[in-house]
Amino acid sequence: MHKITILFFLFTSYSFYSQSISSYMNFINKREFYSNKSVAEATIDYTQFNNSGKKEKEINVYNIYNKIQNQVRYDEKGKLIGRSYRQYDEKGNNIITRFTFWHPAIGYTSQSTEYKYDGNNFLTGIISRDSVNNIIRESLFVNDEQGKPIELIVSVKEKLEGRETAIYNYETNEVEISYFNSLNQFISKSNGKINHMIKEPGDIVSEYGDIIKSKSFEQDITYDKYGNWIKKIHYKIVGGKKIKQSDLRRHIKYKKED
Repeated sequence: MHKITILFFLFTSYSFYSQSISSYMNFINKREFYSNKSVAEATIDYTQFNNSGKKEKEINVYNIYNKIQNQVRYDEKGKLIGRSYRQYDEKGNNIITRFTFWHPAIGYTSQSTEYKYDGNNFLTGIISRDSVNNIIRESLFVNDEQGKPIELIVSVKEKLEGRETAIYNYETNEVEISYFNSLNQFISKSNGKINHMIKEPGDIVSEYGDIIKSKSFEQDITYDKYGNWIKKIHYKIVGGKKIKQSDLRRHIKYKKED
């Protein structure tokens, strides 16, 4: 059994990294498109079936790597709630993202995030700045030979925010995450999967490898002729019953081939 311990982080960003290790790992393991066909634009209509009942529309424009270059998001009334632009280097790494987003208390505000990489294209630093270029959050970490972070320190306005540690069991696809505050005091611990795309015994998968039925959730997925999803309905399983969680509809515009 191979285990490593890594120090990770908790930080906020706009449609890129989320606020937990598990959400972050979902992001890095996610494949947005299964085909190699070049995508020009995709529009996603998202409905969440919980107390919020949130509905949003997201429009993404893609670059030559089939990675998001421009993104805009609207609420159910058509109000712009977020906009981002991402700049990439010649290796396809996202190096700068500029955001504008809406907050009910303060209105529209802007932020930028810079991503730094080493010679192996491993992410080594993340610096977030406010609208007047002040550093508001900084994450610095080192990686092992596989590009996995083994240490990461997060500071907010030059003050230590805290850290997370994660112990990975690659044989069982499990991770144990521990959380520490700015005084390095242990707060809590959680367990989860390293890669949610890896199926477990009893899981049912689609022809494209998506898990469509497991002990804890089910998905109804429709694909287009290129094998990219255009409809996803997600259910969680509680007491043997399916409870609808979200409904995503995606319209994909492909680039014209020469």
